[in-house]
Amino acid sequence: MADKYYVYTRDNCQWCDKMKEYLDENKIAYEERNVLDSGVLNFMINEGYKTVPQVFRHNGLYRFDMEHLGGYTETVAYLEGKKNDQ
Repeated sequence: MADKYYVYTRDNCQWCDKMKEYLDENKIAYEERNVLDSGVLNFMINEGYKTVPQVFRHNGLYRFDMEHLGGYTETVAYLEGKKNDQ
């Protein structure tokens, strides 16, 4: 099963836009989740995340098979490392 990425964002966020641009340029599929959606905002608050973007990688069959990659810098570093491993 291919990895699926979730990008938690908000409107008018420079780093969120940069994250989506990086993913698009590298042809990495992702699902955007905006904190303006109350369910998304509740998740962010309950998990203690205070900034966006936050990126998660889902690599399994179950909802709990999620790995938090981090914000823009951490996610790009992770993905660049993954690219170099191939």
